[in-house]
Amino acid sequence: MPGRKSVSVSALASSQPHAAQGTLSLCSFNIQFLGSSKERDNEALANLLKPYDVVVVQELVAPPYPGTFPNGEAFRPDPESKRFFDAMRALGFDYVLSEEDTGTGDTIHSNGTNTEWFVAFFRASKVGRARDLPSGFLAEDRSNNDDYERVPYAFAFRTGGKTLDFVLISVH
Repeated sequence: MPGRKSVSVSALASSQPHAAQGTLSLCSFNIQFLGSSKERDNEALANLLKPYDVVVVQELVAPPYPGTFPNGEAFRPDPESKRFFDAMRALGFDYVLSEEDTGTGDTIHSNGTNTEWFVAFFRASKVGRARDLPSGFLAEDRSNNDDYERVPYAFAFRTGGKTLDFVLISVH
């Protein structure tokens, strides 16, 4: 595919950040259908992400733990998603998960590959959620939106020393 480049895990490992004091290391990626594959090596993926302070992921297919959508309907947790979240939490990451999924069709709340959730993993020792800053989906209608294929999601953070506020907008 034009514009795509194959990179080996060893090349990625050698290019990972060596965070200096007072800096934040961030990464964002789309991993196709995170949570729908029993074959994925969640521990290896989590270890690849270990050096970062904030990791934003697009295309999570379903939430990892029980909960409810904004309309009160219960969503079904996904065991494969849970395995990845558990691997990230074992490495000291906390997370923020979008309150529901978004997709290109008329139906959301599907727990399938036709919609996705956004998640940001973060190290609480470096940053925390900034609940007083703008966050959440950029549009009310999360399904078949006229402006977005998948409605982007904003994550608001603040450094531990309250020296930096920032909002990351995840777009797929």
